[in-house]
Amino acid sequence: MIFVVMEFKPHEDRILDSVKESAQKYHVLSKYLLQKELTLRVFPFNQKFTILKIKEDGSQIAVRNDSGLVLEQGARITLFSILAKYIELDCTVLKVQDENKLILNVENLGISKKNRESDRVPCKGNVYINNIVTVKTVIDANMFQVPTLVKVAFDEFRSKLDPKRFEYSKIDIFKSDLLRKFMLVKRTRKIFFISETQNTESYVPGSSEYLKFGQEIDDDIEIEKKRYREERIISECILPVLYGSKEDDLLPIGYIHIQNRESHLNEDNIEYLKKLSKEMVLRILESNTMQVAGKFPVIDISASGLQVKIDEPNLIKILPKQKFFIFDIIFKLQTPFTVIGKIRWVAHKKDEDSILLGLELEGKSDLPGERANFLKNIENLRMNLEV
Repeated sequence: MIFVVMEFKPHEDRILDSVKESAQKYHVLSKYLLQKELTLRVFPFNQKFTILKIKEDGSQIAVRNDSGLVLEQGARITLFSILAKYIELDCTVLKVQDENKLILNVENLGISKKNRESDRVPCKGNVYINNIVTVKTVIDANMFQVPTLVKVAFDEFRSKLDPKRFEYSKIDIFKSDLLRKFMLVKRTRKIFFISETQNTESYVPGSSEYLKFGQEIDDDIEIEKKRYREERIISECILPVLYGSKEDDLLPIGYIHIQNRESHLNEDNIEYLKKLSKEMVLRILESNTMQVAGKFPVIDISASGLQVKIDEPNLIKILPKQKFFIFDIIFKLQTPFTVIGKIRWVAHKKDEDSILLGLELEGKSDLPGERANFLKNIENLRMNLEV
């Protein structure tokens, strides 16, 4: 059995091209991996295997187990190698020949779509990160309770809705007992809007940002018109509250619901509600942001990423639930580089009060020469290691 000393959670799987053809699989294995060392994909990635032989159709490999781990027949393992590209083998142990020689069935061979930008350089105490900017409270699309800072914002902005224009109004999170149209607003992130409930043409949206009533909600518009008549509702809209700072990473955390019995809602009203929603989200983001100024050691670094150790209790709870955060990278005796780090993986040793994060650097500086200076610092680290 494999004994895993750390819990390792990738945030996103690598995008790999799967090699299916037998001849191509054999070509990759024999040209690039024969007699080469591969690494077991278990943190901290220090267990090694060497390919000794390859079956002609590429379906099986004989390996030397240099890891010291005891593997039994039927065990599933993943091995990888980083050359110009990342190569990964998903395998099953077919036969244990002796304590360090195995026959593996190659279930899948995957090759990354992107070339690796550069190798990681060990930092040995010369690099750290600080001024971490992240959220105080994790907010997601499936909240059962409203966090206080969200409730405060919802209540504040609901008070800004003029009851003469918006006769009945509610701002709340999506709950499981809501009508189907609310759930469709959440799932599609589109607006439900019926300007004139007794006008069939109002059920046909003039914009792609609106739900199509007949296609997406109910094709029997006459029944809906009757319901509205009975409830004396002449206009209704449900607008999603989309939380986040990145356009492609917005979460539907709530909704603005308006029903009118005296005056019809129009496009200007919808634009006002959209503007209000964005202001409300901005207020929540501002209230939900904190900065932590401690020094956190960088284990290794490259032009495109780094590995860092975090030992601050609040950050240990919050960062693994985030997709990215902002921080400064500080090389010894150098000015900070402010970057955005996308979390690729998290590792936690169960008997230690710290976590390791693998970060991909997303933010690119607009300052002249700063990127070149960043790369120069990494090269200086590399040169000092070789001395």
